[in-house]
Amino acid sequence: FEGGDDDNVGTPRFPLSTLHSTLHEAIERINEGTDLPPDGNYSVYVAPGTYVVGTEGEPDAPLMIEQNVLIYGDGLVTLDGAGAQEWATAFSISPGVSNVRLEGLAINNFKTGVQVTADAACVDIIETTIDGGAAGISGLKLLESFQVTVDMTQSTILNYDNGIEVHESSANNVFRNGVLSGNRIYGIRVNGTREAPADNRFEKMNIIDNEGPGVGFLAGFGNTVSDSLIARNNIGISGTGGDAAGYGGIVIQNGSGVVKYSQILDNHCAGVYADETSPVEIAGNLIRGNKEGIRLGFTANATVMSNTITGNAEAGLFVEVGSTVSTLTMLYNILYEETYQADTSAEPFDLHVEGDTADLDYDKLQYNDVGTMNIPWLPATNLSVDPAFDSDYSLEPASLCINATDGVSSGRDITGAPRPQGTSWDMGAYESSVGGPTDTDGDGFSDDWELEHFQSLDTVSEPGADQDGDGISDWNEFMSGTNPASPVSVAITDPAASPYFYQNQNSISLAGSSAYAKTITIVNAAAGFTA
Repeated sequence: FEGGDDDNVGTPRFPLSTLHSTLHEAIERINEGTDLPPDGNYSVYVAPGTYVVGTEGEPDAPLMIEQNVLIYGDGLVTLDGAGAQEWATAFSISPGVSNVRLEGLAINNFKTGVQVTADAACVDIIETTIDGGAAGISGLKLLESFQVTVDMTQSTILNYDNGIEVHESSANNVFRNGVLSGNRIYGIRVNGTREAPADNRFEKMNIIDNEGPGVGFLAGFGNTVSDSLIARNNIGISGTGGDAAGYGGIVIQNGSGVVKYSQILDNHCAGVYADETSPVEIAGNLIRGNKEGIRLGFTANATVMSNTITGNAEAGLFVEVGSTVSTLTMLYNILYEETYQADTSAEPFDLHVEGDTADLDYDKLQYNDVGTMNIPWLPATNLSVDPAFDSDYSLEPASLCINATDGVSSGRDITGAPRPQGTSWDMGAYESSVGGPTDTDGDGFSDDWELEHFQSLDTVSEPGADQDGDGISDWNEFMSGTNPASPVSVAITDPAASPYFYQNQNSISLAGSSAYAKTITIVNAAAGFTA
């Protein structure tokens, strides 16, 4: 029908006339199947303009989508809920719908932007802005929804209490892409106060500049955020960490959760805060510039693996009293160079465990690079060396963190690159493509290290050898970055399980500390000297 009329739903060339029709009427016609097949896939091409409740405008009534439909605005269409009472939700997607696409729209001033109650549906919200203004409660809400996939490519949700809300037992839903910014309580809130949502995934999202936490998994199980940017959240209404700022960039509370392959940057309080949680997995992330990198409170079965944690103000990994430290697994991380801030009470530790550290299972704390710590020792597979970051916190070719773990199974890093690239996984979030330092004779020691200390690749034949006779194997000296040809060492003898520190040549400098040591004995094994 050339020019469109009120008896059809329009086409791209001839959109539905706006002279006598409203968006409500168009959707109602589709829902009821008036002069149309009752079930199908429909398109509504909306004429440019603002659609608002008022004289000759939209009725103040709910707008329900009950059929598969594309609603297209070409970037020139605004839906405005200002002054509406019954039209409180811009679009409500009903059970039975399997495919909805909202594209090129501005959805402003609704209490809820889009609400979904559906199973096995695809909801695409493309090139659309959902702005709640001063009174917005939920930008996108899922209620009792299962196996729904939401794509928010080039879309933004802002100025709501919660940008995205998932609750009422919703499970196995996937959210991808989009920006959540400037929301007042949470950027994303998975709310289990009634029935716990489970196994919902949030992928490739930018969750930035929210007044409260960027992500809150509250009393749900198995919910995951991955491949996302979580930055500058929890700043409080004043922008300085006010009443809304109790947790951090991501909070997992009273349930379980997973945080993977994400950049977690410059959030007030912790980058990731887990409280009364079991299990929790935090793996493959760059965590930088937060007050604390990771904080575990009353948490059990925590796995912290393959993260690069650096430049946080008060701690890299902080484990509170009350957490079950015997179940803590810490593998393949770089925790190095947390940054002292003037407003902190003490210089920070990269690893800080409160309470009695005797309960730690040290067999689960392997192959990390830890700069400073308050626990008495770590197994010899761990390093304490400058990881040699490049400008993007990947590893420079000469880094001792390359190929420095026992991980050989197939995996990926924060960028999606496959692991391992060399003989084993690298420490930290980034896998180096250069393969690490050269090891011509394949004995596990880099050529540069062997030539520096022995001027030959033939002196060291096996990791258990001890060339300087100080009781410390060449492998442990290699992993610690100390001199295998010098017998000078420093041992903390009380408590008995404390670590060894080493220094080249004839002078000694302690680069660490032991908060509980009562006696330090200095022994020169070659000269038999004790002080």
